[in-house]
Amino acid sequence: MSGHETEHRSSECARTLDRADLVTENENLRRRLESQPVIEQAKGILMVCHGVSADDAFEMLSRWSQDTNTKVHQIARSIVSDPPRVHILDATTFPRDPAPTQ
Repeated sequence: MSGHETEHRSSECARTLDRADLVTENENLRRRLESQPVIEQAKGILMVCHGVSADDAFEMLSRWSQDTNTKVHQIARSIVSDPPRVHILDATTFPRDPAPTQ
């Protein structure tokens, strides 16, 4: 095999890998876009029920996800599908937003 043929095959392999990376990235972004609205809804429910900030609500979702080895969007979906049960979730380890200073 000549040097030119080897270079051509290497170039084809690189393009194939680049294409595969782009397809994977596209799939990951699509999944994130599909799950984002339910995560935002769950954060809103947690904010209202527990009086926490948006960041703290996401921290709660993340911690429950890690503690139960469940994806964040699945936790969020269960919260959104049954909001009354959210009041039993423990938010005591999450700081409340400080009261505004005057």
